Amino acid sequence: MMQSDFWIRVTPISGEDSFADVSPKIRELVEKFGSAKRRAESYAWRALLARELGADVEVEYNEVGAPILVNREGYIGVSHCNSRVALIYSRHT
Repeated sequence: MMQSDFWIRVTPISGEDSFADVSPKIRELVEKFGSAKRRAESYAWRALLARELGADVEVEYNEVGAPILVNREGYIGVSHCNSRVALIYSRHT
């Protein structure tokens, strides 16, 4: 796990089966998405997040739909294009 105050990670969006390291709770949430592309994007950034901050990291969404960390200090942002997903983290605002 990385313990830096700020980082950016970018990864290719692969097939859904390549993200076996996400928790069963996350898998259940992501499987509700109707689009296979949206599921793969979500698996990609959540797998990155789990690798960097730990498998038990929890994410909810604020009133405007932005992801927020529940059980970790800091802030995240997610972006994606057709073939890659980016995850940014900052411990401070």
